[in-house]
Amino acid sequence: MAITFRFLASPEEGQMVLNWFKGLPDPPHVHPRPDGAALFFTQFGPLLMTATNEADAKRSPVVLVVLPQVRHGILWTAGEAQFLTERMKSSFPGLQRVLTSFRQWLRTFPVVFRQPRLPETSGGPWDYYLEGGIRNVSDELFALPAGMKALERGQYFVWQGDSEGRLDPVLRMLRLRGVTNAES
Repeated sequence: MAITFRFLASPEEGQMVLNWFKGLPDPPHVHPRPDGAALFFTQFGPLLMTATNEADAKRSPVVLVVLPQVRHGILWTAGEAQFLTERMKSSFPGLQRVLTSFRQWLRTFPVVFRQPRLPETSGGPWDYYLEGGIRNVSDELFALPAGMKALERGQYFVWQGDSEGRLDPVLRMLRLRGVTNAES
């Protein structure tokens, strides 16, 4: 079963997550992607391919890191670290240890949203700035330092998977709140 960690960060600060993986004693091979990077842990096993000659992330020791981006000049997407490998504990125990260590590191940052909602995050000031589908797809949202400062300043965050159709009503609602984007 895939495990995805989501974090709020400035677009520049997202590199902090990649640097965490690069700083491991036995770091992965980093393959840049337009939205972040694919991390291949060769020390834990081979990269298996699908019938269409694409990397099979479900059967290989791969982690995808999706970096925060700016959309419409005013919305920041949440960053993600996606551990997609199935049966990780039995097939890739080394990758399971990386996941556990990453979870511990990420938990050193404030939780600004948790499902089921916690009293300290539910309906609090942070929900107001989490728009689009971000609350629907996230079990927990952590805020890295610049992400937390941005949230405190009123920065709006969305899920990177939100379509333009999903963002249109968000942008209209933000205009009603007096928030305009660079494209208006």
